[in-house]
Amino acid sequence: MTTSVPGIASRRLATLAVLWLALTGCQDEQPLAARDDAQVTQRVTKRDARKDPRAHLRSTNPVEWVGMAHNQMIVDFRKELSRPGVLTNHACSYLTDFALHPARFPAGKSASDKARRDAARAGFRVNTLCNYPAPSGTFASTPMAPLTPPAPPAPDGSRLANALLEQIQLAVEQATTSYQLAALLADILEAAAPLDELEYTVIATTISVALNSYEYWDINYTSFERDVIDEYSPCAESQYGLGLSDDLVRQECLTGKRTVYDTSMPSTMSPGAVLMRDCPDAAAGIKSIIGSDIRGAFAGGLAGALTGGIAGAIGGALIGGGVGSTTRALDLAWQQLVCIFE
Repeated sequence: MTTSVPGIASRRLATLAVLWLALTGCQDEQPLAARDDAQVTQRVTKRDARKDPRAHLRSTNPVEWVGMAHNQMIVDFRKELSRPGVLTNHACSYLTDFALHPARFPAGKSASDKARRDAARAGFRVNTLCNYPAPSGTFASTPMAPLTPPAPPAPDGSRLANALLEQIQLAVEQATTSYQLAALLADILEAAAPLDELEYTVIATTISVALNSYEYWDINYTSFERDVIDEYSPCAESQYGLGLSDDLVRQECLTGKRTVYDTSMPSTMSPGAVLMRDCPDAAAGIKSIIGSDIRGAFAGGLAGALTGGIAGAIGGALIGGGVGSTTRALDLAWQQLVCIFE
């Protein structure tokens, strides 16, 4: 008679299960660092996806890294702000060079030069701060536009892609936490499945930018505003001392033109006018920046895709969202400077 030993059968089953996992490739046969970024993200986050909608969204978005690179771009920009005088020659020319620099991209993930430049132009058009591309493809040193931005130009793309863009913007407006936003964005990403590969990539990168931008600005909006005010207050004080209007002061400080004005003419601005400006509060400012991020990523992704295919769409969304974010944040911080200036 054969006597069974308790536990042997279960141990054999466990051994067979391990062998099966190894044969089917389900075990980790190489270090995390050697695996594809998307696979790493999926493996690391799948345990928490049921509990955290942000983890679920990141595990299902094939281009989640774009949003993280976007946030790193803003971090790098803020480091530049800490260097005295870095923006006093011409802010928009500097931002152009900054956005197009290869350092904005993780290793091996850059787009072509033309795709990056097309995306930068599309991103700058989202806001009025640097919205004046010259015919040659560079950015002209013309006066800044008025502080109040007009409605952004209608983006290109299919009807479904534009409808999904509107849904992304609506999700940002409705969400009060990043958890809520991630849950809404996950449904939008799923609804993007019928799109062709290029437009799906644009929507997926825009969604990644939206969530990461929300998380970044929710924490860093106030400190960014303070950085900008610290950088430009000396210039603003000297220019307001000449009796210039808000827009002329901004033009002087953000372009470094140092134009000589006829100070014998009466000022177009009074202290009361400064204090009565519609000063942005933090909540509205954050949503406004994220909205520019989204429009910039979408427009930049489409522009980059025209000349650079999938790589152009991904890189274009990164650049477009980055310049959309930084220009709107810079503009809002400048408005706050005007509001508090005495």
